[in-house]
Amino acid sequence: MYWQQQVNYTIEVTLNDKEKSLNAFEKITYINNSPDTLTFIWFHLWPNAYKNDKTAFAEQTLQNGSTKFYFSSEESKGYINQLDFKVNGGNATIEEHPQHIDIIKLVLPKPLAPKQSINITTPFFVQLPNNFSRGGYVGETFQITQWYPKPAVYDAKGWHEMPYLDQGEFYSDFGNFKVQITLPENFIVAASGELQNKEELEKLKLISKTKATEQPNFKLYSEKLKDKKKTDKYNADSIKNLSSTKTKTLEYSLQNAHDFAWFASKLFLVQYDTLQLTTKNIDVFSFYNPWQAPTWKESITYAKDGLKKYSKWVGDYPYNTATIVAGSDNVNSGGMEYPSITLITTSDIGQGLDATIVHEIGHNWFYGALASNERKHPWMDEGMNTYYQKRYELEKYGNPNLLTTNAIGFINKRVPANYELLLEQSINGINKGQPIDTLSDAYTQMNYFLSVYSKGSRWMELLEKDLGTELFDKCMKQYYTKWQFKHPYPEDFKISIQETSNRNVEVRFQQLYNTKSLTYTSDNKKTKLVSFFSLKETDKYKYLSIAPVVGYNNYDKLMLGAVLHNYQLPLPRYQFFVAPLFATGSKHFNYSGRVSYNTYKKNSWLEFSASALKFTMDDFKPQNTD
Repeated sequence: MYWQQQVNYTIEVTLNDKEKSLNAFEKITYINNSPDTLTFIWFHLWPNAYKNDKTAFAEQTLQNGSTKFYFSSEESKGYINQLDFKVNGGNATIEEHPQHIDIIKLVLPKPLAPKQSINITTPFFVQLPNNFSRGGYVGETFQITQWYPKPAVYDAKGWHEMPYLDQGEFYSDFGNFKVQITLPENFIVAASGELQNKEELEKLKLISKTKATEQPNFKLYSEKLKDKKKTDKYNADSIKNLSSTKTKTLEYSLQNAHDFAWFASKLFLVQYDTLQLTTKNIDVFSFYNPWQAPTWKESITYAKDGLKKYSKWVGDYPYNTATIVAGSDNVNSGGMEYPSITLITTSDIGQGLDATIVHEIGHNWFYGALASNERKHPWMDEGMNTYYQKRYELEKYGNPNLLTTNAIGFINKRVPANYELLLEQSINGINKGQPIDTLSDAYTQMNYFLSVYSKGSRWMELLEKDLGTELFDKCMKQYYTKWQFKHPYPEDFKISIQETSNRNVEVRFQQLYNTKSLTYTSDNKKTKLVSFFSLKETDKYKYLSIAPVVGYNNYDKLMLGAVLHNYQLPLPRYQFFVAPLFATGSKHFNYSGRVSYNTYKKNSWLEFSASALKFTMDDFKPQNTD
């Protein structure tokens, strides 16, 4: 029998914008719906991921090639402290996690029996880090994410305590949130849930009725930043000194959610509209910076288009508000989702921005309402959501592939429509591929994208093809209805699809666990001569490519020739190139050539090769001597 824990939050938090810190108090009502008696609760203290260079986050980013955090100054790091846990008003002890400083164990004074609840309280202080990952500050803007002590999930598979990671998202229990945010009066806030301050809400709506370039913050920014460098936009002294001695307290309410995030800036511009869905009317907000006014003018339209399509294909949007927020330019991850609100960090415009906004909003279905364990099964959110994003782009633009849409003609003729598939086949060809269903922190950085997003979305396309679009949509709607505000696992998704479709999908689901490509590639490829190179239809052709070559050295002078090669993707085991050249200085024919064979073993790269080169050199013959 299915069960899940309920975790309700009441949080009061104050932002100190000068010290870049939070002072807060948290009350948690923890309801034990499990059949087990609990003697402790694991807690996540994820701000401690930024405390030093020995955390799981620091080590992972270093392993993935980024030294930005690892070598950052102490002043730019962050942490959480001043904790004083009490359970039902009495003192409680905590124990350190044996490995991670961003996890602790709260030992309960009394065992918590099934169907019983407890109240947990603690003050806490957060020193915000510079924005290295998903949260922190950039200049005078604040991204407050993963910021409060949060119980780990306890489900039928046990406890799921986990450190904060950059590559690898989250798993948290559902509950209701009441959050009070106190901060300087001149900040505009975008947050999860519904704003309860009617006067502040009406103020935002009133601002949104004015064109972006006529809003007070646009004029303020334009005036204050006059004659300053464009790159100084986040930290211009004149903006930084826009202090307010007055404060305001904003209250937000959010139901059936497993996270709460908020964003604050002195410069936000605001757009607002409403959207009527089948079962309800929702508020749609867009917050962005003055310098983004030209590119974000259609942001509300993009958001509404995505909300309508996802609601049609999967089921009505699960919350009463949908908010998109423009993040800082220094974190170009695309975006990051939280229940009812999403941060957009792409610098794309037009279709690229539209796709990113819709993708991040789409997470409200596959991360917000269907809260799978994304650390263990990331494809259940990212893969499914990317499928719907591509479906949205295909219907609206006719092509979900931005690379070929924006490429120049020369490249367009030589690059395939689905470059993601080509990259995946290339990785598989050298035995470096990984299955769709893999632990998120076990992927290589390249495979996290190729397996989870690209291959995961294409697996969904194949499932749609198996069932037919009409039946597929029916299955997805039923899955969403049955598992909304719950924690489905892959086996739950499979059972739901089989029950609704009355089809056996075992073979398709087995593809989630192997490294093979989802697309058939012929072993009997035809040989085809092309100019320069080609990456199109590499499943059908072995290309021989010819291109002009120019060379120069001191003795041969200018050399003109051509190169013939078979280099392409996926990489062939046997590779060669030969480049004959005529030297205008020495009047000799020179050449350069190489032939190789690679075994492409899973754990090794063993290559046998031979090469030959001929060029002219000085004979160094002495004069007037032996």
